[in-house]
Amino acid sequence: MTGSENYKLAHDRQRLARERAEQLLETRSRELFDANATLQEALNDLNEKKGQMVEQEKLASIELLAAGIAHEINNPVGFIKSNLETLINYFESIKKVLDAYGSLLAKLNSSPNRGEFEQDIQRLQGLIESEDLSYIAVDSLSSINESLSGTKRVEDIVRRLKDFSHSDSSQREHIDINQCIDDAIGLVWNKIKYKCDIKKNYGSIPKIFACSGELNQVFVNIIMNA
Repeated sequence: MTGSENYKLAHDRQRLARERAEQLLETRSRELFDANATLQEALNDLNEKKGQMVEQEKLASIELLAAGIAHEINNPVGFIKSNLETLINYFESIKKVLDAYGSLLAKLNSSPNRGEFEQDIQRLQGLIESEDLSYIAVDSLSSINESLSGTKRVEDIVRRLKDFSHSDSSQREHIDINQCIDDAIGLVWNKIKYKCDIKKNYGSIPKIFACSGELNQVFVNIIMNA
């Protein structure tokens, strides 16, 4: 066999080896691509199931808290309604006195003789006493302040529930972790107040950068499970 023939055979062997290597590389690349696609699909499915589990856990917690939260809201709403009904009666009494005062004032302006209206003045004084305007003036302010306090309680409950229901949000902010704990206690308070005593001993710590809704859910779960 001549040298040129040997060179050609060696060249052919190299070419065949290179082709087999390229084919093997292509096969392995395809296998890796398919494996990567399978892994990505599995990861997406896992993330979806994780999200569903988180959502189910959150809905279960909200369902558990719903009755207690409704009770907590009904209390302030109940006395706000009662106060408003009382204020309606108060203002009806005030209107009676003001109407009587306006009528008497009109008579006094039309006649300079006070003696003619002595009985009217006495009736007005009696009406003021019978309607107890002094008490109405004081209790009206108390009722209004109590109602405002009740609306603040409702606002706090709604805010806590809103934060809790948005625990899947990825928005982070600087938050007071002590306030998060207080919010969690407020959400579950009606469920736990007859079962345990809570003693707070918070430390003074700086704000942290986190998701308040997620922390609220963690603290709610810890408190309820404890």
